[in-house]
Formats: sequence, C-alpha cells, structure tokens
Amino acid sequence: GAAVDYVYVSTGLSAGMNTHSSSESFEFYDGGTYQWDLGVASGMVGSIRFQSAVAKGRVTVPDNWHVHFSDIERKPRTYDAMFSCIKGLRILWLDGKPFAKKE
Repeated sequence: GAAVDYVYVSTGLSAGMNTHSSSESFEFYDGGTYQWDLGVASGMVGSIRFQSAVAKGRVTVPDNWHVHFSDIERKPRTYDAMFSCIKGLRILWLDGKPFAKKE
C-alpha cells in the first residue's frame, strides 16, 4: 500500500490524499488446481474505488524456477518462482514483474 498527501505550494494547505492498497493471494489444491484473487482499493480519500478479480485453473511447474497458471486475468501466465526456507515454514515467492517470462 501507499499514500501521497498533496499540498498547495503557495498556501501550505492540504490538496487531498491519494491512496493505493492491494492484496493478492493464491490457494493451491490437490490435483494441480488453484484459486487466485486480487483486491484493490485506490483513489483520492473520500472517493476510493474498490475492485477485485478472481480466477481458478490448473497450475504446473515446468522446471525448478517457474510456475505456470492456466488463467490469471483471463490469460495463461508463467511466473519466476523460488522458495525461502525459515525454521518451521517455507515461503513461495512468485515474481510477476513486467519483464518476467510470459506467454
């Protein structure tokens, strides 16, 4: 999430605040399926817009460094992936940056 507070230069008075917050989650199930959802709240304070997206499909692991999803935002997508291991748990990192491998 992030927030920007605008201020009039000449007066120092507030010109409003713009915010953005999002949450993305993946749930993996037996049989190679998943559910993905995204929730976003953004805009000027007082008129914040809320949006969401949901997808389900098949997930595959083509190699040790990539995870392929059959449907993310209405198209197939492959993410760079890696695990971090911490005592008592593992964290799956999925990198969806614009220059990551995509179909």
